[in-house]
Amino acid sequence: MNILILNMTRMGDLIQTTPIIHEAKKRNPRCHITLVVGEAFAEICSFIEGVDRVLPFPMGRIHRLLKDGEIVRGYALLREVLDVINEREYDLLVNLTHSRVSAILMTLIRKRRVVGISIDSEGNAVFLGQWQRYFMNIVPNRLYNPFNICDLHLFMAGFGPCGEGLFLRTPEEFEKRADKILRSIGVDGREKILGIHPGASTEKKRWGAENFSFVAREAAKRGVRVVVFGSSGEKDLCERIVRDSGEGAISLAGKTTLGELVALIERCSLLLTNDTGPLHIATAVGTKAVEISLGEAYFRETGPYGEGHYVFEASISCHPCPFREGCSHMTCRQFVRPEAVWKVVSSLLDGEEVERLEDGGPFENLQVYRSRFSPEDGVLEYMPLIRRPLEERQFLLFLYRDLFLSDLGGEWETPLEGDPSRPLRNLEGGYDLSTLPGIVESLGEMCRRLTLLLGEAERGAALTKEVKKIISAEEKAGDERLEELLSELGSIDKSIINTGHAFPPLRPLTRYFQFEKISIDSDDPVIVADRTREAYESFIRRGKAFLRYVEEAETWAERFRIEEPVPIKGMSE
Repeated sequence: MNILILNMTRMGDLIQTTPIIHEAKKRNPRCHITLVVGEAFAEICSFIEGVDRVLPFPMGRIHRLLKDGEIVRGYALLREVLDVINEREYDLLVNLTHSRVSAILMTLIRKRRVVGISIDSEGNAVFLGQWQRYFMNIVPNRLYNPFNICDLHLFMAGFGPCGEGLFLRTPEEFEKRADKILRSIGVDGREKILGIHPGASTEKKRWGAENFSFVAREAAKRGVRVVVFGSSGEKDLCERIVRDSGEGAISLAGKTTLGELVALIERCSLLLTNDTGPLHIATAVGTKAVEISLGEAYFRETGPYGEGHYVFEASISCHPCPFREGCSHMTCRQFVRPEAVWKVVSSLLDGEEVERLEDGGPFENLQVYRSRFSPEDGVLEYMPLIRRPLEERQFLLFLYRDLFLSDLGGEWETPLEGDPSRPLRNLEGGYDLSTLPGIVESLGEMCRRLTLLLGEAERGAALTKEVKKIISAEEKAGDERLEELLSELGSIDKSIINTGHAFPPLRPLTRYFQFEKISIDSDDPVIVADRTREAYESFIRRGKAFLRYVEEAETWAERFRIEEPVPIKGMSE
């Protein structure tokens, strides 16, 4: 079996591709995997096991040639790369780049089956696969997305959760070089090492240098060696942290190759970092990681993918920031206090797992999560360590987790059976459910609107059957009746989309419906009518499931009924 994976994004994204590669090889050791990547990040692929062929794609060079008017040379370079890619025909082509350029590229590659974004014969984007359509839901609905991108990639490829984490191998050559570097800075193999990576792709995602310095200073007092990593462009930042940390800290910013960095992080007892590539290196080489999740970084999407890692997140309604939007206050930074981070880091350096934290003090307006693979389904989840009253958003996260695993899980071998009580049982372990009555009440109007909307969708499904009869000549009604039907279907679609705008917690359902309609790729009107009916029926099925989960929550809420409801956050807007 020939598999091609297209991932032309950043280093961290490539490392997050490793579960797919690992699972494909585990299921079929003889399969041949080709990985197409951006030239700038091709080096990390030499540390990924299971890849049979790596093809760096010169997107930057092609873009510059076209920009400079060198159209013929740009085309020639593209043709040259495509000739190499197309030396094989691929049984499965998985597009993990999620861009229009990659969608166009998909049409130029020889393949039998495609998963991911592509384009149709008219140049419109289509989203091939149920989980690809879910993936496109994330940007407008990220507050209600419970899935890590690694699990989503596995789902898209049809493998299901593997529950094993990320994978990188460190060649012996780099292990020796890492040991030599450590000896040169006076660190032997018996000392505990706290690695710190203070950089990030944007300023909003960076915790303050003074905060890292505080943790480094406390660690040094305990005899822990602190090594600060970074690129040459982050040299001043890293040296400032070392300077303010006292003795025992040293900066290697700009002084290591990628291979040396991988081996050095593997030798750390713990890595403290923002949302950045080295976070994923740590989880892939077996080093425990502590992530500071700030700005637009959202740990549920791109946090540490593995068992027993930790994430700090400010408990404020505006986090995570929307993509491509500025922030004038960065309140999330203020609430992630270095004293709280050190409390967790110090326990981990002592070899003690942190299972529970007390509220208040440095943990006020702050939550700490520990990652684990669910013992029930193998999907990554983050469990809170500070027990607080449940909020509406948290309830909906668990609801949608179960709903979509049950509904879309049929693409792999062991889908969950729908169980409306499962989200509540899972929530009970980490949250105080005394706010459940208020949450159920706050969702009442939204559920009433959804019930009416499902009636409209049922009418839409019936109307598409009539449309099919007309266009297949089973029923003679003329163009006028057909126009009436299409107009009514347009009104129903508009009602579904507008309901999502009015009730944001319903957008994962309404937007999925929208992407399902967009992804109908056929010139045959009979097939289009069938696929449209299926989209309505899928929306009805998921909508009814949503209502069942809320009904179950209402049953559970009875045990928490009190005269004065506990105030809750996150009420529906």
